[in-house]
Amino acid sequence: MPGPICRRLLQELGPLPWEELPVNAGLVRQIARRLVLYPPWAAPTLATLAGLVEAAAAATVHPLTVNEATFMAYDWPDGGISPHRDRARYRGAVIVFTVEGTAPFRIHHSRDIEGVVESWLTTPGDMVVLRAAAAGGVEGRAVHSVGPPLRGARVSLSFRDDSTRERSTGSPASAARAPSQPDPIATSTTPHRPQPASA
Repeated sequence: MPGPICRRLLQELGPLPWEELPVNAGLVRQIARRLVLYPPWAAPTLATLAGLVEAAAAATVHPLTVNEATFMAYDWPDGGISPHRDRARYRGAVIVFTVEGTAPFRIHHSRDIEGVVESWLTTPGDMVVLRAAAAGGVEGRAVHSVGPPLRGARVSLSFRDDSTRERSTGSPASAARAPSQPDPIATSTTPHRPQPASA
């Protein structure tokens, strides 16, 4: 994603409210802020990007209906999220763009922080595609983490197809959560606790 698009997207978000996430979410530790949006999209650039992602996915064997867009902000020096998997309610794939900042992105064998399979630095414009639950009938959700940014903040945008929301319009299948309620995006083995966000 070109730099001018990244900057325009952040500008269009303007004064929309971000929420601070709980540091401990089950077995996962996270220091982050989050903004979750649903269709109809509040920002014109976000609407265009969602349409492009859907159009690209339509050419594959796993079409994707984008009905959730999540912005995550990890601030220097200690922002990030420990190894986790995205929740099973997401279909097909999770498309993650880095909108601002540079930070390490890691794939893990398990929740062990030392069990790194692959690691690289994400920079503005980068895109990461993660397998969602049961893509192609195969469970293969990646355990992944995000380390502290090298400076400033690392802001990401994740497009998802949430099975609990209607596919055609993105309208909620159930009541939307209040901003202060943590959203259970990532898998946790500890129920009844706040659960982590995502990449």
